[in-house]
Amino acid sequence: MALNLANAPRSEELTAAKAKIVIEDSVLKSLHNSDNLMFSKESVNTLLLVSTLVVGITFVQGFTIPGGYSSSGNDVGTPIFLTHSLFKIFLICNTVAMCGSITASIALMWAQTHDPNIIYAAMRFTLPVLGVTPTMMSSSFLAGVALTVYHVLWLRIFVYAMGFFFTVFIVGLLAPLMDVLVSYVPEPTRAFLFFSFYLLMFVSGHNFDDDWSNRWSL
Repeated sequence: MALNLANAPRSEELTAAKAKIVIEDSVLKSLHNSDNLMFSKESVNTLLLVSTLVVGITFVQGFTIPGGYSSSGNDVGTPIFLTHSLFKIFLICNTVAMCGSITASIALMWAQTHDPNIIYAAMRFTLPVLGVTPTMMSSSFLAGVALTVYHVLWLRIFVYAMGFFFTVFIVGLLAPLMDVLVSYVPEPTRAFLFFSFYLLMFVSGHNFDDDWSNRWSL
């Protein structure tokens, strides 16, 4: 990933497809080790717990909608803010989060086997999905809060600002977990992914080489 973010030239002998096969083979060989397999199953169980929690939270959010339901007239039982744009954002984000978490939970159930290939495939599939679902869940929450305080201008602006910076921060934390082909994305996206990778390296306690330090000091 570091080489991709740096846009390093590719070797003629080792193409992207060959490199991907080599990485997958090394990961699968490590998973055949009993200790690594046990650690992977613990990781799967942790992800399954997270996805199950997201399912429960989004399910409850789907029925405890902001503003409640109309109790009079011809629209009895209809959400009060049904035609509001923020309510539509709330509903869409909540639905995406719930569907994604259910899909991830089902995929992780398949990973309960002792087959390293299935475990690896499930992890590759669920990590990007579980990267999207918390973002959608938080966006749904922020849209609901903004809807309830819509008539208080300064409070609404505060919620918008907090929602924007929080979403960017969450995406930055989750971006390194997603398997993206960063060599083929535009420069602004690659720069964003670089800083998310830098944050990951900083948290893990690794340091960049002197070349990187000199480059950014220019």
